[in-house]
Amino acid sequence: MFIQGALANVGREITTDELLRYLSSNIPESEFFKLQPPPGTMMAAAIDWRCLLYDAAAIATIGQVLWGAYVEFVKPIHDKNQNSDAAIFIQIKNEHGQSDQFMIGKEFKDREIFIQKFNSSVKRLNLESPKSMPSQEIDEIKHSGYWVHIK
Repeated sequence: MFIQGALANVGREITTDELLRYLSSNIPESEFFKLQPPPGTMMAAAIDWRCLLYDAAAIATIGQVLWGAYVEFVKPIHDKNQNSDAAIFIQIKNEHGQSDQFMIGKEFKDREIFIQKFNSSVKRLNLESPKSMPSQEIDEIKHSGYWVHIK
């Protein structure tokens, strides 16, 4: 399974590094990568991190962990400012390049609805087995020089 994402409209309240520490410590059997282009490279990136999941248990718990990250990092921003657009952008992909995406904190502010939609999407995209990871994108992540291995 292949998941990628970014923080949106969080200002300086939280960093990608903080989010990745939380996610990587709560998701077993996974590899995390952070976007870090080579020096001198200018990019406008919509994706700040990527995660490869190898274990069925990790796949089963990822929705809960993502919601926990929202509660830990984004919800406090909303509690301070109800008009905030702060969110965690999440995209999941299968081996055929089909994807689904979620904005936790903007599109989804209810835990049960998010978990239900996320799990439904995982099933629909047939992401239950490790072989469903898009191998071309895995090679790009590991060998492009743009992604730094975190865990």
